[in-house]
Amino acid sequence: NPTVPLSGPGGLGSAQPTVRSGIVAVFPKPGIPALSGTQQTPSPDQGYVGLWVVTTSYGQTSITPANIAAAPNAPFIAETLPQKMSATAVTALMAQNVPIRNCQFFSANGSFTVSPGITCIRVIVKGGGGPGGLAGVPGNSNGTTVAGGGGGEGGYAEGIFSVVPGTVYAITVGAETLPHTDPSVGIVAGKSSSFGSLLSATGGIGGGDGNVQPASTGGRGGDGSGGQINLSGQCGATGTNYGGPTTTPVTGGLGGGMGGGSGGQGGTIESNSGGARHGRNGGGGGGQGFSPSLATTSAAAAGKGGAGYVIVHY
Repeated sequence: NPTVPLSGPGGLGSAQPTVRSGIVAVFPKPGIPALSGTQQTPSPDQGYVGLWVVTTSYGQTSITPANIAAAPNAPFIAETLPQKMSATAVTALMAQNVPIRNCQFFSANGSFTVSPGITCIRVIVKGGGGPGGLAGVPGNSNGTTVAGGGGGEGGYAEGIFSVVPGTVYAITVGAETLPHTDPSVGIVAGKSSSFGSLLSATGGIGGGDGNVQPASTGGRGGDGSGGQINLSGQCGATGTNYGGPTTTPVTGGLGGGMGGGSGGQGGTIESNSGGARHGRNGGGGGGQGFSPSLATTSAAAAGKGGAGYVIVHY
């Protein structure tokens, strides 16, 4: 009686047991006999929903699965959740501000094991930067001093992947790369980083040496591959050159450093504290400058290529 306040069993104020049950009533509704191919499916009665249609032939004594089909507009979910979730829906979901529960940063080689219950990960891979080039005097330059070029930035790749718990992925992180000290060695490239076989990012190319004109141009950036986002690193800058008096100093090219890398500054000159800066976070090293008044390039040594990294969100 809705007019009487509920005060529990016996009116004692104790908790009232509550039972909630759902009832599904299934009833067959016969159709009108008709010639084969002309049958009309009967409409469901008010309050009912059609689920299945059973079609039999005259004189048939048993029903087989071939005689049963889903009714038009039957409220069945025919797709699995991954099928139901379109690429557009996934993109919209990822755009939401969902907090990241766990994150691992790798600055050296290692491995990542997928934890129980984790089925999707987001991975970022950054290649190492190329080192700066050496300053020098090209043989056909009539004494012109040319500074070393800046190293290129490492490549970048980012992707979201479905994973299986317990799977182990090998991780390679491109370490920092030292500039060479012997012009005969040639250009030195930065080291690559990778996450298993899913993502990889090559290292940036080292800056050109000034003694091989016009090789003092900046090194090319590395490339990312395997992800939904794959970017090439920024190129290093060209070192300066000067064709005047031998007392004129030259400055090395800046290392590439867009998109997370930090390139080294070209060697400033006329100062023992003017060495080129090292790259960071996959950035290229600065090119070597030259100080004629000091008669040495050691005051402005070339910069190292910055180490890469790998980040895993899960």
